[in-house]
Amino acid sequence: MMLEKVINTEMEKRYERAQILYQGLYTKNIARNDILFPHWINGTNCFWYVRDLEEGKEYRLVNSDSRTNEVAFDHIMLAKALSKSTNENIESHSLPIKKVEIKLVPLEITFSAFGKRWVYKDGANICDQIEDAEVVPGSSLSPDGKQIVFMKDYNIWVRNIDNGEERPLTKDGEEFFTYGEAPDGWGGQYGSTNIQGCWSPDGKLFFTLQTDLRSVKTVPLVEYVPKDGSIRPKIRNMKRAFPGDENVPESRLLVIDVESAKIQEVNYRRIQQCKNGYGYFDYGFGWWAKDSRRAYFVDLERGEQVVRVVVLDVYTGDTRILFEEKSDTQITLFPDTPVLASIIPLPETDELIWMSERSGWAHLYLYDLETGTEKHSITQGAWRMGDLLHFDIERRELYVQTSGRIPDQDPYYRDFCRINIDTGKIFTLMTGNYDYDVISMRGRTLPVAHAIGIDDGTASGISPNSNFFITTRCRVDQAATTVLLDRNGEEILELETADVSALPEGWQWPESVKLLAADGKTDIYGVVFRPSNFSPDQSYPVISIAYNSPETFWAVKGSFASSYLLGYAFYDSAALAELGCIVVQIDGRGTPGRGKAFRDESYGSYIKASLLEDHVAGIKQLADRYPYMDIERVGISAHQGGGAGGITGLLEYPEFFKVGVCGLMHDSRFMPAFIGDKYDGVDGLSEGNHYPEELVENLQGKLLLMHGMLDHSCPVSSTFRIIEALQKANKDFDMIVLPNVPHDVVDYQIRRAWDYFVEHLFGEEPPKEFKFTRVVNLR
Repeated sequence: MMLEKVINTEMEKRYERAQILYQGLYTKNIARNDILFPHWINGTNCFWYVRDLEEGKEYRLVNSDSRTNEVAFDHIMLAKALSKSTNENIESHSLPIKKVEIKLVPLEITFSAFGKRWVYKDGANICDQIEDAEVVPGSSLSPDGKQIVFMKDYNIWVRNIDNGEERPLTKDGEEFFTYGEAPDGWGGQYGSTNIQGCWSPDGKLFFTLQTDLRSVKTVPLVEYVPKDGSIRPKIRNMKRAFPGDENVPESRLLVIDVESAKIQEVNYRRIQQCKNGYGYFDYGFGWWAKDSRRAYFVDLERGEQVVRVVVLDVYTGDTRILFEEKSDTQITLFPDTPVLASIIPLPETDELIWMSERSGWAHLYLYDLETGTEKHSITQGAWRMGDLLHFDIERRELYVQTSGRIPDQDPYYRDFCRINIDTGKIFTLMTGNYDYDVISMRGRTLPVAHAIGIDDGTASGISPNSNFFITTRCRVDQAATTVLLDRNGEEILELETADVSALPEGWQWPESVKLLAADGKTDIYGVVFRPSNFSPDQSYPVISIAYNSPETFWAVKGSFASSYLLGYAFYDSAALAELGCIVVQIDGRGTPGRGKAFRDESYGSYIKASLLEDHVAGIKQLADRYPYMDIERVGISAHQGGGAGGITGLLEYPEFFKVGVCGLMHDSRFMPAFIGDKYDGVDGLSEGNHYPEELVENLQGKLLLMHGMLDHSCPVSSTFRIIEALQKANKDFDMIVLPNVPHDVVDYQIRRAWDYFVEHLFGEEPPKEFKFTRVVNLR
């Protein structure tokens, strides 16, 4: 009895350490200042950012010219002034201010707090409330700043800003046939609230669209336990086109004369929806020539094997295809799934910077939009172009991140460069055996931070005059450091090094590893996580993390929030390892971040991405390298981000994977058509590929299936099909279905996943009555 008590007590300690680590994703309790969001001050080379303190936060002001970093303003005085103006108790170390703007001479801080807009002037004893200009969410401002267009009652309206007068520009919009709207294809959960369109440079015309969902079929979401306390289940129908459906969301393009409200139809077929969420014009798929006579748009066909750039005469509606590109698999205009496509129009010179994988690698090409001819390739070689961060119009220089240019270095590591688009000359600003992150709405990090409310989307790691840059240098085995660079890439000021002093005693930094794919010739890369009480003299079970998506790589390259998705994958794997196992992340073939051939390995089956045969091969190599990895106790998990790996691992490799957990099943048949059509192919799975339900006879290990029944992204039907097949095959499995959980993995599921691995893979007893909580407090 005493022995059992000691084991349980030790396991409780592991769970507590794991929970504290996981909570770091939502708080600043583990790592502080591991990523910065710089905001430049107009007309200066100065910017401000927020420094995380052990208790609270502090606003910092950096002068790039003088190379100084100091407190931006008197926090105590501002707190007292705001307290006096609002009668609220305000602490100087936790100022409740948002949407901050700073002017330097004289010092003024404008901000939002308590639902109002305020201005604080240096030395004042109160904050003055100011009129917050009435803003219609998602509206578009005219070039002269005198009018806005916005959506209202399924139509587009215009408002005169001076007198507030409003009038409709369209009148026949209706539900599911709406002007200016950006349906997301998922059922209305992720769509942009911005009006889709852009003003002509002369401010007379508005290039926009009308989106038609009327013939798109619906998918029901059933609320079996209504949140209002009522008894009768409620049904909400989502508009969702499945792969292979005849009707998908599509839009007709049009141009509106704002003064007369006359509509010019575009003589072109309807544009069918592609890509995740956001909107057609948000992507940058439509733009104007400087003469206001011509407009351009991108037509990415269903299945995304053909893309065209088309020029439009806005007064006649006539169109002409300038150039097109085709692929036998799929075309990618969003190499690292950012918000904006990797194209940059140059209206002043009638040119277009265009990203293509035609050579087998993502590279840039310069096109003449007068003729539609390619002027030249901007970049070339056996490496890939990443995010297009910023374009300096006057210098004709493009600021980008590239990867794979440095031999014998992790090909996922990004450097930071500028490229002259005429000569193709690359000037490397920062490189080395690290991943370098630069904040931009064209990058990976800021769109995520903006989506969850950490930043308002105005931060930038590049100064407006392109003379100074902020980059975070990171890797998995050390704390991130953020530095200020000058135009020549010289490091002129270290801004922050992440404070990780709160890490658990004995913390083991993860290890990046290079492995060989199952084909015996392709290099693949991963990360190994170990528990803080790790000893090479012990034997540890192994858990492979499987997020099978051709749009996402999962093996992290930075630590904590400086890693992908602001630390989502890092914290989860670190916490799981803390339970007493080795956690392995591997980016197998069929995932992005490398060359086109690498990603195309999964073409024909969405759920095949990050080939599981590569996970098996990689773990076997690691077990040879590290004898403490118990190759007889290997589990596979998709408990956090979802995916199919937690199921398919047990079905395709039943002798290798003994325990599998799936937090929410990803089945491309139930996803929007633009996913399944693109990655499975418009005719469905290619020959030789299978859906998991077809392989249930292979199940030997322990399987836990979990799914929220209000999941709008991956409907619970995808898991139910597995369940139906398993019971028909008379297979034992475990299942948790949660009535009111949306597209998420809640605290209860995380705890149950942990318990499942501890009991069935570790062979130990989970702690009794442990209740996991994330302590949600956004960073």
